[in-house]
Amino acid sequence: MEGLSFIVGVIGNVISVLVFLCPVPGAYLVATVNGFGILAEAVYVVLFLIYAPRKMRVKTGILVGILDVGFLGAAVLVTRLALEGETRIDAIGFMCAGPSSCMAPL
Repeated sequence: MEGLSFIVGVIGNVISVLVFLCPVPGAYLVATVNGFGILAEAVYVVLFLIYAPRKMRVKTGILVGILDVGFLGAAVLVTRLALEGETRIDAIGFMCAGPSSCMAPL
């Protein structure tokens, strides 16, 4: 069983490296990978919220509201009101690259 775990781990590492290369072929591949990531993370959060104690669910709900909804709202407002054209695209790219880099496998 340990051998299977190692093989699956190696496959996961290869796939993780390839995720960072997905912007090279085009926007559709990036959207597909990110869309799947959103779906997977949403399932994780929902499962956590189902099984977590009430106090932890409330705390997590507040954090999700502040970080996910609040950050998205602020990003949309700032980029729509203060930036335009290529500058807007670059700013959104940097805002998305920061959290993505933080979640990269170590």
